[in-house]
Amino acid sequence: MNQNTLEKKQIIKLFTIAMAIGTFLVLAAVMPAEYGIDPLGTGKVLGLDKLYESQESSAPDKKVEESTSKAVKQNPLLLTTHLESAYLKKQKMPKEVLAPEPDKQYQNKEDELTITIPANKGLEYKIKVKKHGQLKYEWNSGDITMLHDFHGDPLTAEKTGWYQSYTIAYSNNMVGNFLAPFTGKHGWYFKNHTSQDVKVKIRLKGQYELIQ
Repeated sequence: MNQNTLEKKQIIKLFTIAMAIGTFLVLAAVMPAEYGIDPLGTGKVLGLDKLYESQESSAPDKKVEESTSKAVKQNPLLLTTHLESAYLKKQKMPKEVLAPEPDKQYQNKEDELTITIPANKGLEYKIKVKKHGQLKYEWNSGDITMLHDFHGDPLTAEKTGWYQSYTIAYSNNMVGNFLAPFTGKHGWYFKNHTSQDVKVKIRLKGQYELIQ
């Protein structure tokens, strides 16, 4: 058995495990919090069902923040998976995801910026990173806890719909190091459940390119 065969089997195994974990996260946390559907009963146990109830009710948005904060304090990494591979959709993986590392990475740079997440809406912010490009990142939304999904998709994502999630969690900040598994657009989707706009400060350092 040659090395290529072993590598392919390892990739298939990793994605199979990641798909199972991603499915569990959606059933256990995202569905209770976002849609009020709790097939596993974990939303009630972890308090995530209160997020949906608060969002749907006419009560002040302060209740949404309080219930979210309570759930996060009980388990700050409630929805986080540290496997840097997770399917949240079942589209066929594009061939470019398995493409080799490019000969040249983007030049090292640093940026500090602020984005505004509209009240009761979501917003996505991404940058370009090549395969095995390195990135240090930090973001902070002040006192407001939000659902965020750190993910990436290849440049052909508009045609295939395929993407890969790295971290899904409720938090008001996150710091980390990232090694891009493939060339594409990588970044965050933030969901603001409050009635006020939320400013998110983002710091970046590494091999990347801003998307204009």
